Amino acid sequence: MKTLFTLLFISCSTLCFAQRLTYKDLYFGLTHPITKTESQLVAKGFTYASTIDLDSTQHNKNRMYIKNGEDINYLSFAVMTFKNEIYGCTITTLKLEESNKLIEEIKTLGFKLKGSETYGKNLYTQYIKGQLEIEIQVGPTEIGYTMYNISLRDIAKTKEVYN
Repeated sequence: MKTLFTLLFISCSTLCFAQRLTYKDLYFGLTHPITKTESQLVAKGFTYASTIDLDSTQHNKNRMYIKNGEDINYLSFAVMTFKNEIYGCTITTLKLEESNKLIEEIKTLGFKLKGSETYGKNLYTQYIKGQLEIEIQVGPTEIGYTMYNISLRDIAKTKEVYN
C-alpha cells in the first residue's frame, strides 16, 4: 500500500511539474518559430484558442493558447507577433504561487528591477536584462480572481512595433 501511494505521489508530482510554465518556456517562445512553440505547448496540454489583432494594421497579433478554461487553474500562453516576427510572449495565471515561482526564477537569472507603476486597478512591474524586458501585470478579473501576466519581450523588436 505504501508503494502505491509513493507511486501516485511521484506520478502526480511529475505531471504537475511538467505542466508548469517557466521562464524557459517564455524564452523558447521568443526565440523559436511559432510552430515549434505550438508543438511544445500542445505537449504540455494547451490548445490553440484564438488570434487577436492588436491594432488596425492587422500586422500586430496576439496568438493565444489556453489550458483549464476559466477556473482557478486557468493558464494561458500568448505569442505576440508583428509582421509575423515574434517580439514577446506572455504567461497568464490566476495562481499567486505560480506567479511567485516565475518572479523568483527571473530574479535568479539576473533580471534587475527597472520600476513599477499602477494604471487603473493594475500594478505593472518591469525587470530588465540586456535586450530583454520582463513585465509583470497584476490586477483583478471580471470573475473575481486576481490575474498575473508575466511577459518577456525583446526590447529592440518591441520598439519597432510601437514607434
